[in-house]
Amino acid sequence: MNDMMNNKLRGFSISEMLVSLVLTSIAIMLTYSVLLFTQRTVNSHRSQSDFAMEFSGFRTMLSKVVLNSSTMNDAGGGKIIVTTDKGQSVLSILRDNLEFDNGTARRRFNLKVVNYKIEHEDFAKELNLVKKILLEIEYKGQTLAINEFKVYDSDTKFRLTKESNGRN
Repeated sequence: MNDMMNNKLRGFSISEMLVSLVLTSIAIMLTYSVLLFTQRTVNSHRSQSDFAMEFSGFRTMLSKVVLNSSTMNDAGGGKIIVTTDKGQSVLSILRDNLEFDNGTARRRFNLKVVNYKIEHEDFAKELNLVKKILLEIEYKGQTLAINEFKVYDSDTKFRLTKESNGRN
């Protein structure tokens, strides 16, 4: 019986348990903060990537449309009628997005337009031919500009001027 009293079971004291609890809590908080930071970074990169895809997709589409068009007419209210050998399409400049409708399909680009300007050609003024499109797009407080120019060849200018004069 004396042997039992002399051989006490050794355990952890309350102070040792509290210290280990505090250290474990600190380790968990640090791990959680690293996880949150990583999630925010990934979401930010995903958001930037999505914007870059929309922006570059719209720029590519706009460049192709302008290059392949025979005429571009300003219909007013942020609508541009694009005429190609395949028919007519409409580019709509809206506040929260840009939309391109070619009659069979409609493509919407989620880009916030804060300002736009459409300049017209000097010849055949009553046709409202578009010479330049300037779009200012906002992303996270930054403004990105798109300038697109339409150049009409001399045959097209002559034909359109003749058509314009025939209307008067």
